[in-house]
Amino acid sequence: MTELFGLALVFIVALSFIYIAILMPEIRTIILVALILRIIMIIIGHYYVSLPDSLDDALTIESLAWFWAEDGKLGFLLDPEKYSIDNIYSYMIALPYSILGRSTLIPLAFNLSVSMATIILGWHLSKKIWNRVVARNMGWIIALYPSIILYSSVTLREVYVWFFLLLTINSIINWNKTNESKQIIITLINFFLLSLFHGPLLLGAFIFLFIVILRKFKEIYPDLKMMKIKAIDILILSIAFGIVINFLLGNIDISKLPNFDFNIIFKEILNRSAFATRGDASYPDFTQYNSIFEILYKTPIKLFFFFGSPFPWDVKKLGHFIVMFDSFFYLFLISLILKNLRYIWSNYTLRILLIIFIFYSIIFAIGIGNFGTGYRHRTKFLILLLLIVAPYLPSIRINPKIINK
Repeated sequence: MTELFGLALVFIVALSFIYIAILMPEIRTIILVALILRIIMIIIGHYYVSLPDSLDDALTIESLAWFWAEDGKLGFLLDPEKYSIDNIYSYMIALPYSILGRSTLIPLAFNLSVSMATIILGWHLSKKIWNRVVARNMGWIIALYPSIILYSSVTLREVYVWFFLLLTINSIINWNKTNESKQIIITLINFFLLSLFHGPLLLGAFIFLFIVILRKFKEIYPDLKMMKIKAIDILILSIAFGIVINFLLGNIDISKLPNFDFNIIFKEILNRSAFATRGDASYPDFTQYNSIFEILYKTPIKLFFFFGSPFPWDVKKLGHFIVMFDSFFYLFLISLILKNLRYIWSNYTLRILLIIFIFYSIIFAIGIGNFGTGYRHRTKFLILLLLIVAPYLPSIRINPKIINK
């Protein structure tokens, strides 16, 4: 019976996006093709073979949800010791599990809906930043890219990271266009929601606040000489300074990260480096940090391995071969940034997105020591990277007549 509920939920999500496709003729074909591909992948992974990355973390997340929910009738809601904010995704799955029973089709249906919403939101943001032609191409890439389809079809949090990161980008774009104070608050809320699905992503909020402080100082500098500062500007600067200073003092806890203390941070980096550099997908031993000084000059090397590995000589199995082609695409995207850096940097919105992308990339590259883990984590930032270089990408065209036959 629970399996039928899961199938029904997938069916309802599919019908919902078919209806949305009818209402959005501009990207109707993109929505329908993306929906079909993701449903096929979900069915294959659920009934026939285990998809890549559908074990380990995915099983842990789903099993934890069932552990909380197996008593039924939402009883786990009354026992806060059974859950924490670090496991918000398991908590979300536990809610329907406690009512409907256990079927992995239920969280997969949720992932499907968020993935489809991500495609529409990515298309919308690309249109906001660039134009309709670029946005359509962007929509096709998000719809068809293999790793995006994969992580839309397994019980992992990547799909929620894409969605809330795009919501954050949307509010950043709105703030840049309108300079409204409420958009700063909305952006910070979106960063918080994003961090629920991966704690270190909250660090992006402090980069954004630093940008806000710099921009506000630039805006009020002429008025500062004449002592005509607006009360709202003083309030915004006070809040921004307060948050940043409390973070630097170690008063703000971030999931999966130590408090801001250089000694603790450096020790944690060295420990993680030793732990992460392992397995047949491991980076070379020389990328491992052995001292604080090595962090300075080895991090650019690890960045290159984060996006560029595995290399042809690292391929030992079919899965490595697939990940290698994925790395080629990332190197291509980064080459587009370098080639068009002058224009990207001259556009204030793109400059903010690029700074956030570089910052996130450094943070994740420091803590990763093998390309298997890197493949999954770099996918978190793929859509952000695509937004930055969208107009420089090759066009994707699919004839609608082929789809309708």
